[in-house]
Amino acid sequence: VIDVPIPLAHGTSVLYSVKKSGSFNLAYAMAGAVSSSLGVNNRGVSVDDELAVLKPKVTETEIAVLVEAARLSWTDETKLHAAGSVARIAAGIKAALDESLGD
Repeated sequence: VIDVPIPLAHGTSVLYSVKKSGSFNLAYAMAGAVSSSLGVNNRGVSVDDELAVLKPKVTETEIAVLVEAARLSWTDETKLHAAGSVARIAAGIKAALDESLGD
C-alpha cells in the first residue's frame, strides 16, 4: 500500500443552490460569520444544485444553505471539541441570518 498525501481541507464552507434567489448572499454571510466565530479558515461558498435539501422542489419559497462549520481534520477538530464551540457556531449562524434577512 502506498500512502498518497491528500491535501487537508480545513475551515468553514457553505453550499447553496443558484436556483434559489438570495441563497448566495446568505451562504456568503454564513461562511464569513461562522468561520470568524469559530476561529477557523473561511473556505467560502460552493454551488450544489443536486443536493436534495437545497433543491427548489424541496424548498420552493425558502432560502436554503448547508453549513459545514469545520472539518474533522487538522486543527479544526480541536476547535470543534473546545468548550463553547457549539455556542460560537450558533452565534455565527445567528449573525449571518440577521445580516442577510434582518433582525
